[in-house]
Amino acid sequence: MAELQAEYKAEASPEDYRKAVETYDRLVAGKPDPVEQPASECVSIPKAAVVAYGWYLMAVGAVTGVAGGAADGMIVGIPAGVLLNGIGAAEGLTGAALVYWTDHTSWPKRICV
Repeated sequence: MAELQAEYKAEASPEDYRKAVETYDRLVAGKPDPVEQPASECVSIPKAAVVAYGWYLMAVGAVTGVAGGAADGMIVGIPAGVLLNGIGAAEGLTGAALVYWTDHTSWPKRICV
């Protein structure tokens, strides 16, 4: 980390470097970075929307896995099949983790940008 800070210090203006160090220290201390403008829009995300997206990811992962299995049927397609199977498994696991997470957190979630 010290090496990256020294490199940035050599490239940045003294003011930018000071701001970066102050922000880093606040983040390490667990304090949020102050935002210059207040949030302009807030939305509430319902649990059902997140569950639906998790199921979507699982379905897409299954379809990708089936495509990988079909590609495995061709000798030339074995590397592509392995890649598609890996992508499908990752999508499916991500969707399952998302659905699991929805059952273990409070709802609704409020997001402001």
